Amino acid sequence: MNKNVGKADAYIRFLIGIALFLNIFALKTGVIGTIVLLVLGLAMIISSLMGYCWLYSLLNIDTYNPKLIEGEPKTKSHH
Repeated sequence: MNKNVGKADAYIRFLIGIALFLNIFALKTGVIGTIVLLVLGLAMIISSLMGYCWLYSLLNIDTYNPKLIEGEPKTKSHH
């Protein structure tokens, strides 16, 4: 499994996962709604922590850039 989720993407996924968990209480969902929101929230948080998304693999999307994580600039500007 190669990483395909970038740093900003992982941060957004983590926040969405937390929001899905909080919606269980805010929306007062039933049993099925609670299970759906738990599964979706958990999937978002796990994909953000692992840096891998199976749907991105199917769609051939890659937002991961190891150079940005190491602190190196993405491109060098010659001004």
